[in-house]
Amino acid sequence: MRKAILKRVMYEMTCIASLVFVVNVHADDAANQQAMTMASGWIVSQQNNDGSWGVDQNIRFSTTATVVDALEASNQYNSNYYAGLAWLENHDAVNVDYLSHRIQVLDSHGNNTQVDLDELHNSSQLTQDGWGLSGIYTSSTLDTSIALGALIKSDDTIGQTGAIDYLLASQNIDGGWSLQNVTVSDYWVTAHTLAVIELLPSPTPEVETAISNAVSFLSTITGSASDLAISQTILALHRNQGLTPTVDALITELLSSQMPAGDWGDVYTTATSMRALSAALGTDVDSYSVRAGVTDQTLRSIINGQLDKNAYDNLVQGEILQITSLDLRATDVVNLNGLENASNLIQIWVNAGTDTSAISDLVGSGVTTIIIDSDIDDIADASDNCPTIPNTDQANFDDDAYGDLCDDDIDGDGFTVAQGDLDDYDPNVYPIIVVMDGDVNGDSVISIADILLTERHVLGNIALDADSITRGDLYPSGSGDGVLTIHDLILLKSLVLGN
Repeated sequence: MRKAILKRVMYEMTCIASLVFVVNVHADDAANQQAMTMASGWIVSQQNNDGSWGVDQNIRFSTTATVVDALEASNQYNSNYYAGLAWLENHDAVNVDYLSHRIQVLDSHGNNTQVDLDELHNSSQLTQDGWGLSGIYTSSTLDTSIALGALIKSDDTIGQTGAIDYLLASQNIDGGWSLQNVTVSDYWVTAHTLAVIELLPSPTPEVETAISNAVSFLSTITGSASDLAISQTILALHRNQGLTPTVDALITELLSSQMPAGDWGDVYTTATSMRALSAALGTDVDSYSVRAGVTDQTLRSIINGQLDKNAYDNLVQGEILQITSLDLRATDVVNLNGLENASNLIQIWVNAGTDTSAISDLVGSGVTTIIIDSDIDDIADASDNCPTIPNTDQANFDDDAYGDLCDDDIDGDGFTVAQGDLDDYDPNVYPIIVVMDGDVNGDSVISIADILLTERHVLGNIALDADSITRGDLYPSGSGDGVLTIHDLILLKSLVLGN
């Protein structure tokens, strides 16, 4: 097994084509993102049917863990990520390398890794402070740095001091580390080790000196180094210094050797290159792995659908940053809790029943535009002349405040269809007015109310209008005389009483 692992490392370090310097390429964010997109597409295409990555069984575990870590660092929490994660959860970690990789990946996902941590501690070399491939092997820089990374990631302080002491003691005079503890330092092993000890929350002065010496050694790397060494060096130096001219030049070199298909020769190197690019793009910060707190299950399901995840999966901040638009109009989403930091959310469509207060800061700063469209006709309620009924054409015959589908008097002639308007699209067509003799108040019913009105008018208590007088003018029978008198009142009472 030890021979297989050494074979793995030598393969990773020597099988990649050498770099050629290209001075007219600048490693800017646009180029980095394009390279990341191409690499991601290629990585996804290389996943095995069981969710793992890699052809060689001897390095499949480490390869899969490296890819899953790269996907997480680049905020690609998709079905491929979860399939790889599930594969790691369900396969035995038979050595320190596998245990350490699994601890780091599963801890990031929130799994309980205590069983693996206990086994990792039991595999340490108590007499040498560090770790070998397993408890029966001599400690090595690579295995110890991988194990230390797992301990730091899981906040497990047991064994960290011994591992640090071992790494400090094995550092070469030139500031680097070697694969087999020889005096000739190796860029990839040094970069890997440096990237780990840079994660220590409270480095001692001795560690700070070791870091400084390792940075000096890595700064001598040239374009003749392998893609694997350069990508790991980018990650280590960027973590220490940020995007310096040296790091920028290394990124440019890395991009220049990317294959047309998006890869760097093999899955492991491509994943490591993606990990380096995620650091340059700033997508690998710890805060991105914090749960976003999306409480509305319908909203969570919609976002997970966009990310090609299971509907009920939890969401982290890095995933929220991938969302650029949402259409919630045809849903019952109640609130937008969890989207407070969705700084790439440009536009969101909602209905009037959705509480959007959670993203008020994004709206106030001009990042996000909220469009309330209750009837889903692609016209915002504020501009919609019929906000409750879809009317994309916004037809409005009489040019009033109401669209035709929401207007009970479409032609604006003062009469509705319910009132007898025979043509609600022609203002010149009115309802047929039927005058009923004796209907003094015009309610189409001859009743005691008409008698009372006529009586008060005859007594001089009120003065009825001309239309009311015309309707109540019953005497003489058949023609009327244009006035309301006691004679009209007597005839009206006979009508009401049926005499």
